[in-house]
Amino acid sequence: MNKKTSNQRTVYMDYLRVIASFAVIIIHTVSFTWYTPDLQDFGWKVYCLATCMSRWGVPIFVMISGALFLSRNIPIKTLYSKYILRLISACLIWSAVFNFTGKGSFTAKFYSFLEGPFHMWFVPMIIGLYICTPLLKKITADDNTTDYFLILAFIFAFFIPSASLMIKDFGGGIINRAGAAVIDSVNKLKIHMVLGYTGYYVLGYVLNKRTLRKRTQLIIYALGVLGFAMTIYLTFAASRNENRLVENYFDNLTVNLLFSAAAVFVWFKSRKYKNKKLNALMKVLSKYSFGSYIVHMYVLNTLKANNFLSLFSDPISRIYITGITVFIISKIISGILNHISVAKKYIV
Repeated sequence: MNKKTSNQRTVYMDYLRVIASFAVIIIHTVSFTWYTPDLQDFGWKVYCLATCMSRWGVPIFVMISGALFLSRNIPIKTLYSKYILRLISACLIWSAVFNFTGKGSFTAKFYSFLEGPFHMWFVPMIIGLYICTPLLKKITADDNTTDYFLILAFIFAFFIPSASLMIKDFGGGIINRAGAAVIDSVNKLKIHMVLGYTGYYVLGYVLNKRTLRKRTQLIIYALGVLGFAMTIYLTFAASRNENRLVENYFDNLTVNLLFSAAAVFVWFKSRKYKNKKLNALMKVLSKYSFGSYIVHMYVLNTLKANNFLSLFSDPISRIYITGITVFIISKIISGILNHISVAKKYIV
């Protein structure tokens, strides 16, 4: 069992939430500011590197949810009435805000409302994991069963899809055909139980619960470095081969992002947080993470519409000054909403 107190675990999760929310903002800032398709341009390389280094943000949020929800005995009624209902109401209300306030026909707005803003795909996915939480708790009740589940998830949710991508992008000829045939045969097993984001969800629980030996931590860090290196190298190499941006290795369900996210999670868990003032600040910012995640695209759109991004000519400033600005404004908006009782209960 983890020797750290519940309070200490909360502290490191506060830091994780804050840094992960910033990472997600950087990803979307890059997508808004990427101004050139020229792979030889310095700006293209900066944008590509910035997004490669930030892709672990969403997996971290899933791992935090798993660490918290799989560690508690939450009655099914409470799970739906307190947590799932809040996410559904937030999804519907914010989708209405984003879609019915703009220009266009009512029909187009209505269909967009049903689809929801693109960055809110995360919310239905988390709802799905919450729905499965009582079942996953049966798995995590036994360490051997948990480990078996994670092994299957690694093979079928991460390794096989990643191998498939690499064979498609770099195999060629006989390797491509043979590899594709093998992967297609394995996929016919249809082991859906371990697919999707359940691997991250259960992994977050395991990394939070267990005390990791120093050697195990070092292995996870080494795999994390490998994961970051793979994301960068495979993206640059595949893009060079196609002479366009190839985003295959930005997918959250790839081995490279699994390794990166696990290393970031363990690194923050293993730190000592002695600065009480900074801890208190992170606790407040952490509380505003969900709201800031939802509103940050509205903030980014507003800044772009008012030509804020054009203030910066070099790509590094454009990405990170814009990202920091969006982060601060989003946290302020979320903080205000969190102090309105109805908004706090239903939309943030």
